[in-house]
Amino acid sequence: MSAPLEELLHYLANWCAEEEVRLRQQLKKLEAGKTKTRERRGTGTVDTTAETTERVRAALVDLDAIMSQADTRNFLYPPAKRDPSAIKATLKTATAKRRTKR
Repeated sequence: MSAPLEELLHYLANWCAEEEVRLRQQLKKLEAGKTKTRERRGTGTVDTTAETTERVRAALVDLDAIMSQADTRNFLYPPAKRDPSAIKATLKTATAKRRTKR
């Protein structure tokens, strides 16, 4: 596997892990009643917390399926190596190389 592709997979795996944590925290707050969501409909606002809760649950199921299918554990970086600027530079280099091959 090429280094840029491996870097991208590391970045994606870490993003998935961080997104899972964020979604679980959001779901916990929604279920505990600490967070409510509302939406403007017509002339007033409507509580959409139940719909939001279901969307977060569905997103967690989808994310879990993606992580399981891709077996992202092999690509997780320790927190100290998660440097978005380095990842962006790697991706930029890979893109430039791909363009020159055309």
